[in-house]
Amino acid sequence: MVAAMVLNAAPAATILPLRVRDRDGYGTDEATVDAIYYAMKAGARVINLSVSDDIFDGTWIGKAVAEARHYDIVVVASAGNDGYPFIPLDAVGEASLVVGAVDGKDTVAPFSNWTAWEAFGMRRMVFAPGVDVEGPLLVDGAPSRCTWSGTSFAAGQVSGAVALALELNPGLDTQGLADLVADAGDRVTSTMRGVRAKGERINLLQLVSK
Repeated sequence: MVAAMVLNAAPAATILPLRVRDRDGYGTDEATVDAIYYAMKAGARVINLSVSDDIFDGTWIGKAVAEARHYDIVVVASAGNDGYPFIPLDAVGEASLVVGAVDGKDTVAPFSNWTAWEAFGMRRMVFAPGVDVEGPLLVDGAPSRCTWSGTSFAAGQVSGAVALALELNPGLDTQGLADLVADAGDRVTSTMRGVRAKGERINLLQLVSK
């Protein structure tokens, strides 16, 4: 499902699927770190972390992500689905782009974490559709379709946007790519006391027009 979100935005992208969680959502820091370094060695230019924020409790992942950025890899991380009006420090690490979810009216989803301020040294926070998005699913080994909600699927779309930006602007570095995607967006509204969420919903039409 997440891979499909990437390809929706960047059909020419090459997917290197690395699963670090089991079917019930459980996994370890070690598995995530191993996957990050595997993707680095394989030549990935974008790493998507569609995982729940508790994997960032350790420092290993933050170090691995920082090293990925050093090697000009854009890291995209889902913001989490706890409904917090802030992004905890251990949830963002050194991610280049942290992604929250919005609905079809560009309102921040009630379950999506978000922030109203620049915080914790993260590059930028952006948003993407993450409410009732449709995509593929294997059911007993047979292809099917499903509808899911979550910041994981929003992050997949942003990773695809970064891949598309890289395809169109191969000379841009990590920060340039992240900024290009974050700047090509539309205003979102939050559901918390009228406070504006920090960041915009990505707009692929604007992105390809830049």
